Amino acid sequence: MMKFNLNKFINACKSELPNYLKYLVDSGLKKQEISRDKRLIILFLRDYLKYNEKNKFTRNQFSLEFIDKFFREILPRDYSEFFQISEMDLPGRLKKYIEYLTLRNILQRELSQKIIRALDKNRISNQIHHVHLNSIEPFDDDFENYSEEIQEEIFKKCDMWMMEFTQTDYFQKLTPEEKDHSAFLVESFFNYLYGYCLKTPEQLDVPSLEEICLDILPRKVSADESYYKAIAPILTNFFKFLEEKGVLHNAEALNKKLNVMAKKIVKIAADPRNWGPAKSFAMDAIRMGVDLENQEELDQYIAFYNLFQAKRNLGKSENYNEMVSSPHKKKSKSK
Repeated sequence: MMKFNLNKFINACKSELPNYLKYLVDSGLKKQEISRDKRLIILFLRDYLKYNEKNKFTRNQFSLEFIDKFFREILPRDYSEFFQISEMDLPGRLKKYIEYLTLRNILQRELSQKIIRALDKNRISNQIHHVHLNSIEPFDDDFENYSEEIQEEIFKKCDMWMMEFTQTDYFQKLTPEEKDHSAFLVESFFNYLYGYCLKTPEQLDVPSLEEICLDILPRKVSADESYYKAIAPILTNFFKFLEEKGVLHNAEALNKKLNVMAKKIVKIAADPRNWGPAKSFAMDAIRMGVDLENQEELDQYIAFYNLFQAKRNLGKSENYNEMVSSPHKKKSKSK
């Protein structure tokens, strides 16, 4: 496992920032909003280094506590101009950059998930800052009830349940392809259940199931159609397994909803309008034949993508889809 190193992290973030900004331009974000994002990211990185470079502990481990400090203390005190824009989701804007860094393998997925959860907590806090006092209580309750310990316990439970699940008849009912998707799906599903709905597996209900399957998974998970087709059968059997263990008591209602949603899940996930920025970039790369697990191919694709954007900005428009069928293969031919 790659260890966190403060200086390497900051330098890598700075190096990737121009590429990220080009990506935002291509996504259609307004110039003013891109400038705000750039300033926000630069301020965060600068202050993160300032507050952590002399700390032996945080030089080798990312400080999640700094995220709270940055949004609750540093930004309001030193950069009050951001808070004149009430509609701007500041933690959400930084979250998109973190997702991009994860795609670029600068942040490990496990650490990235922890950072994103911390940013999501501050998104709740940011909403509180802009609503009437009478509306604070529900948001405040959610924020205060979030527990990093509970989240970690859910991860451990999912690992244990999956080991047991693979030994059951429920697992054997799945196709080989569904079996391949099952571990990642179960972990992602229950991670988002707590991270976005603040519900433990035991508290899963139909509305939360619907939110995750029709919104969160299609928006965030970069996967092909087989993954989304596998959601209903995997979860149906996994819920039956959990009910047998006494974890769930509403598997029948959940599975009825899954049966109704099965085709809709696939349809929503296939529509690019429902994808987040990080997923859009990843899906474009996959469509072009890039193996996202191969760093060399990913680097070549990003170089190709930036070249295309540079040409377009110079008025040399070319059809992005027809330029090459696989950018990393094209580069290898020119050697």
